[in-house]
Amino acid sequence: MSKSDIHDTLKLSSAELDTLLAKMNASGGASKQHPKRGMWRWRLQSQRIVVTCVDETGKQTHLVAAARNISATGVGLLIGFFIHEGRSIIVTIRSVDGRAIILPAKIKRCRHIEGRVHEIGAEFETEINPRDFFVRYDEDSYLFNQECVNPESLEGHVVIATPTSFVRSVITHALERTQIDIECVSTGARALEAVSRRPDLIFAQSMLEDMTGLEFVLAARAEGYSVPIILLHDTKDQDERMVAIGGGANEMLFMPCPEGLILRAAADFLTSRPEVAAGFTINLELESSFVNEVSTAAGFLSEMLQSKNSMQLTKIAQDLRHTAAAYGHRTLLMLCERLIDRLSAQDKFDIVERVAKQVIDACMVIVGRSKSTTESADVGSSRKEAA
Repeated sequence: MSKSDIHDTLKLSSAELDTLLAKMNASGGASKQHPKRGMWRWRLQSQRIVVTCVDETGKQTHLVAAARNISATGVGLLIGFFIHEGRSIIVTIRSVDGRAIILPAKIKRCRHIEGRVHEIGAEFETEINPRDFFVRYDEDSYLFNQECVNPESLEGHVVIATPTSFVRSVITHALERTQIDIECVSTGARALEAVSRRPDLIFAQSMLEDMTGLEFVLAARAEGYSVPIILLHDTKDQDERMVAIGGGANEMLFMPCPEGLILRAAADFLTSRPEVAAGFTINLELESSFVNEVSTAAGFLSEMLQSKNSMQLTKIAQDLRHTAAAYGHRTLLMLCERLIDRLSAQDKFDIVERVAKQVIDACMVIVGRSKSTTESADVGSSRKEAA
């Protein structure tokens, strides 16, 4: 197929096309969640692709189209003329490794945008994996194909590998309204034992008690296990994510992680039962768990300061850092990292003590605020009852 065989019906410059797409995205949001869609739409933003239209006689016409978005089941395109619903097309799109992927599809809708520009929605004959066309993502929203997930529709066996009880609470809380059987472990060795029981999905923290999350992934893959593994990382680092995926992880989530994203991750790999109407609400149990973790850690830090036990101080600070990262408390996270740095540098103990006390003070502020909020709520409740 030569360039002369391919017709550009849009006749828009790159700047004109980008402006039009920006206007459409601002008004309709190509990547925004839609309550009736099952699959997430991944924005392709002005990538030029070839669309082959096939008529009733089998004659093919090759056209240049602008890809707007893609999902596991279809693609949204801009084209320079109207095309009827039900017509067969062939979409040719480049994967991240440069291969031309040929995707037979059917037109499901066509609407006029402006001038000669029309937007079409085409459904693929077979589902694809949108990750084949993306190397990295600017938003966590694009990490998983499922868009709207009903928790009660999910079932399967999930292993949560983390030494941090609060991280464990975040994942279990996100999955609490599902039919999922959850198994929790704290070490890489125990996680490898769990892998041998063929779970449906594993969430593993990037630092376990006896090995890193990546070391666990490499060990599991070396033993021939293909179970999906999602690593949980304290900080948003795309380079770490690419290393993890290169080592065999299916994906990496950055903490703090929205519950909806955890559900979408689970939905990509677990069995879904027929849909039933259900909502998903956040309760205050996680906040109470966070405060309890912080209060306990503050007590342990005080004890280890008195005994000048640097090894235990480091372990407590690392655990507390994981908890702060999972909850999204950046001040506490920063102080914990500072304490870990001071301990790693083997500074004089009075310097370590000063930073440790800052961490303890931050913990007590969190605990104090929680008590104040609870007391205010109790007073308000009492007044309502009295009225």
